[in-house]
Amino acid sequence: LAQQKAGTPFFLGIGYIRTHVPWYVPRKYFDLYPIDKIVIPDVPADDWNDLPPTAIALALFQNQHKCITDQGLWASAVRGYLASISAVDAQVGVLLDYLDHSPLAKNTIVVLWSDNGFHLGEKFHWHKQALWERSTHVPFLIRAQRADIAPAMIGQNVGLIDLYPTLSELCGLPAVAG
Repeated sequence: LAQQKAGTPFFLGIGYIRTHVPWYVPRKYFDLYPIDKIVIPDVPADDWNDLPPTAIALALFQNQHKCITDQGLWASAVRGYLASISAVDAQVGVLLDYLDHSPLAKNTIVVLWSDNGFHLGEKFHWHKQALWERSTHVPFLIRAQRADIAPAMIGQNVGLIDLYPTLSELCGLPAVAG
């Protein structure tokens, strides 16, 4: 970014991987979440009643839920996930601060999204790889600090399929028929 000339189009893609297992992040992010304050998800005993056998088999894949709960590690696992999210959030903040103090600040679009949500024991499932609500909810934020765009918060549901046409419009590119 330091060598990028204002007004010259560029793309910078950054992938933060720390929200994936294993959760290795600095201790200070774990310290934000004292283990005795962690709230584990409420998972009713009949949480599988709405699932077909194939989905139950997916939830039981490698029997991770039993392994985690039998060892008393549910709160620790939730804590690790929260610490990892906070660590990534801090790194996004570092990038935005740097950008905001550069000549590119007023003409740069920032997009933050994830490809999947993450189960922390809901439906007795861990990780992703399911089309249940927890796995399909993802962060999706766009920041376009331009004079011709008024800040707005959109309250309606959007999908990742909206990313390409939104960025095309923000960049002044022609719409692609689809």
